[in-house]
Amino acid sequence: MWSTRYVTLHWISLICMIPFDLAQFDEVEKEGQTAVTIEAIAKRGLTNSGVVRESAAILLSHLYVRYKNIHIRGLSCNLNAFQEGCGDSLSSVCGFGQNLR
Repeated sequence: MWSTRYVTLHWISLICMIPFDLAQFDEVEKEGQTAVTIEAIAKRGLTNSGVVRESAAILLSHLYVRYKNIHIRGLSCNLNAFQEGCGDSLSSVCGFGQNLR
């Protein structure tokens, strides 16, 4: 149901704004796993339409801003790569033959 996905993504984005270390939820040998999981959930939300997509984009922005100066193995907080992926998605949705970059 879209409303559950929307509220969940929005709630996680609010969690990402709170200044505490998400790593406290990681397992001992899996540093950064919480952030990587949040990123994966948000990226899946980008494939939806409407407010779910907007909430997923907000979540990714809060997550990437939070970790912009920290390198976490597996977290792809490279803004250029994210923008390229968005351009690729738009070109495939709009039916364009080339990227919008």
